[in-house]
Amino acid sequence: MATPGDGMAVGRLAAIALEHTPKAVQKRARPGRDLVGYIEKRGGIIRTRHGHTICRVATDHQHKVIGMIHVGAPLDWIEDHPMGLRPALGRAVTEIGMLAVDAGHQGQGVGASLLAAVEADERERGTDVLFAKVAWSNWDSLQWYRKQGFIIAAPGADFLLYTPTERPASLTSTTATL
Repeated sequence: MATPGDGMAVGRLAAIALEHTPKAVQKRARPGRDLVGYIEKRGGIIRTRHGHTICRVATDHQHKVIGMIHVGAPLDWIEDHPMGLRPALGRAVTEIGMLAVDAGHQGQGVGASLLAAVEADERERGTDVLFAKVAWSNWDSLQWYRKQGFIIAAPGADFLLYTPTERPASLTSTTATL
């Protein structure tokens, strides 16, 4: 988990993660000084409207941050759904916002270890869907996620997610485009 003092390193790695992100998305995805400052002062767990976001880091033997992964509920997507579904969606769906590893440490399993830690956390939390948005032009990252067991979906592909309602025996479905 990111700890107080890791904010600047997380910001540096976030810039690396966003190098392959389309310009239109970069403006929304770029971590502002608020995120970097928050991690710098308080660490990697940040409360949000629908749960929390988590920033995990990997360090080398000298305790230098060499990798980071930032995950959380896809807030914009959740806000597009009825108020009654939002709490369940916040628990059911997690987005990998950023994953980056220093160039000198790539290919050594750092990213896979960060992803495995997040997968274990989300499994324990009861998350149904863990996804990442990757530009189609970023073939290396698409292949890497596929190697990690992710299913590569077409841009704008729908998926069906069942969320519990007040009546435990019934299920409500929501179709979403991510």
